[in-house]
Amino acid sequence: MKKVINFLLALICLSSFASCDDAYEVNYNAPVKISFDGVEDGIAVTAKGADNYTAKIRVQATNGISYFEIYNADIKTGAKGSLIEGTGKSFDSQTEYTEEFHMTGLTDNKCIRVSVTDTEGTVIERNLLVKITPSVLFSETVNIETADDYYGSYYATWLNGRVYLRSNGEQYVPEIDFSMGMIDGIPSLISPAQRSQYNLPTFDGLKDTKFELTTLTITEYNNISKVNAEPISTLTDPTLSNIGISANKVYLFKTADGKKGLIAITSMTKRTGTIETANGEWVKDTEYYRVVITTKVIA
Repeated sequence: MKKVINFLLALICLSSFASCDDAYEVNYNAPVKISFDGVEDGIAVTAKGADNYTAKIRVQATNGISYFEIYNADIKTGAKGSLIEGTGKSFDSQTEYTEEFHMTGLTDNKCIRVSVTDTEGTVIERNLLVKITPSVLFSETVNIETADDYYGSYYATWLNGRVYLRSNGEQYVPEIDFSMGMIDGIPSLISPAQRSQYNLPTFDGLKDTKFELTTLTITEYNNISKVNAEPISTLTDPTLSNIGISANKVYLFKTADGKKGLIAITSMTKRTGTIETANGEWVKDTEYYRVVITTKVIA
């Protein structure tokens, strides 16, 4: 019994040394290898504006292939989803197989999982994430205000859409694309560079931006895809330095440096707060609006 214990301890020690020393690396050759031509690390990137991609899949199985399948997979987690119809195939022990899998009508990233079972029942799976290169950049849904209360009244399209207060926006001057404010009691989109003309709090260096109300509905706005900028690029450039806004309307903007995009206003809520004026005074019970928006901008 003592010899057995000593032998086991010796094995444990040897295992410990092996785990810390490259000389004791364990080389494992998987019985099934799945690869995608021209792809590194399982991520493929499309050309800008392309809405299709063809994956060339190669399988090598030492013991022979029994089943081949392609599943949908979650684009964020990679979790295996439903079997893609028509992709399941059975084989009679052949050791190599190649397939071209066509993905069309892509409007967002897509992930697939290739699953191969060999003749001994070993299952090997590998994911492929296809990342589109967008022509249109989508923002997240954000809250913006017509006065600096909680969220702020300055908007930048970068980083999926960011809203800033005057107190923290000054460090992001080059990124700020448009602002909101109250003009004669009307909630409005306002060129950042023109805020002082309407006696609104501001700071130096903000860019000039023009606006226009479009005829697009919210549904038409929602249908604009990431791979087709034409619905935005073909719109006549805006000319207004400010424009009153309403819920469920879509507005066009273009900055002095050429950034062109759409603003969809999905809701507006009237509120009151203690708001700072342009001369630094704080006024209680000032009316302002909290506005929920998204943007779509030509990349």
